Amino acid sequence: MIFAYMGRKRTRISALISMEWLGVNWDRGSLLIAIFLLSSFHSFSQVQVSGVVRDHKNTPIPFAQVFLKKADKGAVANVDGEFVIWAQEGVNDLIFNAMGYRRKVVQVIVRSEDQKLDVWMDVNQKELDEIVVKANKRDPAYGIIREAIRSRSKNRSQIESSTCNVYIKATELEIDKKDRQKQKNRDSTDVNKVDSIETIKDSVRDVNLVEIKTFRVFNAPNDYKEIREGYKKVGVSRYLYYLNTSEEQYDFYANFIRANRLAEIPIISPLHMTSFLSYKFKLERIYFLDTLMVYHIKLTSRNKGNNTFTSGYIDIIEGSFAINKVEVEIDGGSLRTYDEFKLNQEYTRVEDSIWIVSGQTFDYLTKVGKTKYKGQTKVLYSDFKFNVDFPKRYFKNELSVTTQEAYDKDSTFWNESRPVELTPEERRAIFRDDSIRVAHSAESYLDSIDSVDNRINYKKILWAGVTNYNRKKDRRFYFMPILGMWDPFSFGGVRFQPSMEVEKKYENGRKIIVDLEPSYGLENNDLKGSIGVSYKFIPRHFGTVSASVVHNFLYVSEPVSVINAFEPTNFVERTQFTLGGKYELLNGLYLSEDVALANNASVEKYKAGYFSSNIAPESEARSFASYRTLRFATKLKFTPNQKYMIDRNEKIVLGSRWPTFTLEYKKSVPGILNSILNYDFLSLNVLQKMNVGQFGISIFELETGQFLNTRSVRYEDKMVFGRSDFWFFSSPYENQMQESTFVTTKPYAEAHYTHYFKGTLLQNLPLLRRLKFETFGGMNYLFIKEANYHYADIYYGICRPFKIGRTKIKPGLHVVYGGSSRQFNTPTLQFGIVTEDE
Repeated sequence: MIFAYMGRKRTRISALISMEWLGVNWDRGSLLIAIFLLSSFHSFSQVQVSGVVRDHKNTPIPFAQVFLKKADKGAVANVDGEFVIWAQEGVNDLIFNAMGYRRKVVQVIVRSEDQKLDVWMDVNQKELDEIVVKANKRDPAYGIIREAIRSRSKNRSQIESSTCNVYIKATELEIDKKDRQKQKNRDSTDVNKVDSIETIKDSVRDVNLVEIKTFRVFNAPNDYKEIREGYKKVGVSRYLYYLNTSEEQYDFYANFIRANRLAEIPIISPLHMTSFLSYKFKLERIYFLDTLMVYHIKLTSRNKGNNTFTSGYIDIIEGSFAINKVEVEIDGGSLRTYDEFKLNQEYTRVEDSIWIVSGQTFDYLTKVGKTKYKGQTKVLYSDFKFNVDFPKRYFKNELSVTTQEAYDKDSTFWNESRPVELTPEERRAIFRDDSIRVAHSAESYLDSIDSVDNRINYKKILWAGVTNYNRKKDRRFYFMPILGMWDPFSFGGVRFQPSMEVEKKYENGRKIIVDLEPSYGLENNDLKGSIGVSYKFIPRHFGTVSASVVHNFLYVSEPVSVINAFEPTNFVERTQFTLGGKYELLNGLYLSEDVALANNASVEKYKAGYFSSNIAPESEARSFASYRTLRFATKLKFTPNQKYMIDRNEKIVLGSRWPTFTLEYKKSVPGILNSILNYDFLSLNVLQKMNVGQFGISIFELETGQFLNTRSVRYEDKMVFGRSDFWFFSSPYENQMQESTFVTTKPYAEAHYTHYFKGTLLQNLPLLRRLKFETFGGMNYLFIKEANYHYADIYYGICRPFKIGRTKIKPGLHVVYGGSSRQFNTPTLQFGIVTEDE
């Protein structure tokens, strides 16, 4: 092999010219062929064009961009304005562009030899005055991002209203190293060539999939609504991401990306007004999109805090400085459920300078023990219409509607509506699901499917629980695993309490749930337990009735510390029948009613058990005669501006930025069914969880109440404020250093505030940032009028979130300082755990 190089033209000719390879002698014909080949390569040769870009004062212009007009090729000058670009021989138009200067087009006749070209550009004074060129010759990406930030309001507000069609496909697949060989066998199975449903059932592994075809409407600035025309679900959709475009908006023109399902706090956008403090930018290349020049800019988080994208790219259109494409990923430490997450968002030009999101791809990975779940959601937008007029009050708090007709769409509809190809795994899963639907009347086949899903193994028996599901009747039985049947921490010692749950669903959305939990105490040889039944009869308005019977050891007041959970004085033996109901009167306004007939008895005749005897040895069970009470309770709960979705007959609440207000009234009536108590109680509670941007999450709770009538009240019905642990297992949401337990029937008020900084204060400390610690702090206050008692504390500490399965646990240490009007304490170190079910 002989390689011939034509000087510095980057022209490489490779030819085998040995006589054996050609098979001919070097005669006149062979020589002409060789000359023709050489001339052909020569005609496509590249020539180097280099030079310096200067301004009118002969000062080099750093980082000027150079482009070939008819080719997708460009270059960037260095800090001294020197550039090098390769062009074909002939006439070429070179475009020179630089921030603060007028664009210049230079026509160059490129010959066979390398060429020198110096260019002078005219100042665009208005633009130049706005650009600060630092002495260190900052990367031009910063100037481009700065212009994109200045232009974001214009780019964001060009569309006042629109409608479009949206297709969503979300898939989650279980991946495991042990499944590699099995997966090869599955991949070899062609879904189009299978002979039986059993074959496809054996070849498909667990695939969760949802397809959605929806009509989406938008009205500036933040009104969205979806009408779903088709909805297909295979498997479980709980952990699939982005099944609704109205719920979370990936608006990169905003300061923050508010994706509450993804992350606990808003994520700083690369076009945030102070993004240079959060990200590093680098212009990696420049390319042309038709006649438009596009800057491909790499972004990297400066501190890798919990509220920034870890890395990625953003493509900016020259001139309008609109976004053309975004590719970003985020670290799993700040995510609610996922361990890895990537987003690819593309934009389409709909008019001269209007760019709108046309597609999104979300890739996410979840680790649960040794098993990994890989998910992907694709979203495609099409058929845009702009400047649409909507009726008044069209946009309310309802963000999405899915009717039963959307679930009933057949394969013909999906084959016509589906704009992307399905993977072999997805086709197998859909084939299996469709086959089940077709065979719905074949009881033998459904039984065979259920027999596989209901198969019992040792893992289910020991720690997962055993489920028996009847697909045809939509009925489910659940039996608690053996390891969950034992409660060593209960009052009275170790208890054996197997439990089961039966759930029955109906096509109209109604549902019945039955819970049964017998309980046997080994130390006292006592039998207790409970049974409860609930019936949801109006799903769209949460209309529910319930009844329960309980005979057990119950808390007088819910424990706020470990010592409260074990001291005998906080227990009562209660036999109670309760009948209740709940209904949503208006959106966000709920009415709950219940009546309870209870018999209360002392627990003094029982052995307290190991933990109660050792953790609270000085606490003794209260001695009193058994008594009966009949109590009525009414509760009004209201959340203003509550957002929601309608899914067939069910309503799915999405939350609100407003606090939740709860007003509760309790009345004990004497003389009926031997009830002896006579009191009236009224309380008001305000609870709010707030995202405060990059500074974290705040949780605030305020409650006040008092007894309006106290003719006959016993300890078990009074307001009880339990004492605190002084070092162990203290919850940050409760009083940290309360020295004793208080019982009152007079007015009281309490307030609790906790703020999670989400890495804001630690992101500049490399070691702590790498360990993924979070800081939190807060304060608590309590006032009891009857005792003229004031209590207050303030605390600050660190926690380290981690996941068990898909539940996030946050153990932490905090320093607390405070006390009461009776006793003030020195600062103490305490330990606490918060469980957040994602």
